[in-house]
Amino acid sequence: MRAQSKLRVLSQTDIVPEQRVRQYAHIEAGTYTGFCRAAQIYLDRGYGRWTCLLLFDLLRPESGDTIACDVPVWFALGSGKKASVSRRSKYFSAWILANGAPPRRDDRMSARVFVNRVAIVRVADTQGPSPYSKISAIIRWETGERARSYPMPTLND
Repeated sequence: MRAQSKLRVLSQTDIVPEQRVRQYAHIEAGTYTGFCRAAQIYLDRGYGRWTCLLLFDLLRPESGDTIACDVPVWFALGSGKKASVSRRSKYFSAWILANGAPPRRDDRMSARVFVNRVAIVRVADTQGPSPYSKISAIIRWETGERARSYPMPTLND
C-alpha cells in the first residue's frame, strides 16, 4: 500500500516570498536635527567588511517631535580579521568631530562616542528601485562632551 503524500499543491497566487529587507524612512532631503540612538559595529558578510551603523531619529527643532526614525549612516571599517580605522576614513573624521579631539595613542575609538547625542545632519536619498533616506554628513554635534572620550589621569593617581 502506498502512503499518501501530505504535500499540498499551491497555485501561483499562494506563493508569497517573505520580505527580509529592513525598511528605512524616506523623507525630503535637507538639513535636520538628529538624535543618535544606536551604534553597532558588525561584520557585513554581503560586502565582506566591517561596518559601523549609526541610527538617527530626526527631530523638529522647535518641538522635539520625531520626524523620522532609524535614519542610517554607515562607515566602512576594513576587511581584516578585526575592524580597523585609517586616518583617511570617514569614521576617523566623524569620531574626531564627535569626540572633540583626535584620539590619544591608547584610545580605542569606540562607537559609543556617538550614542545619545544630538547633531545637525544632512539627509540625502539613496538611488534604486526602493529609495530611502540616509545621513550623508554629520555637520556638527550639539550635545555631549567636547573633550576626549576617556578621562585623563590626574596627577594624584
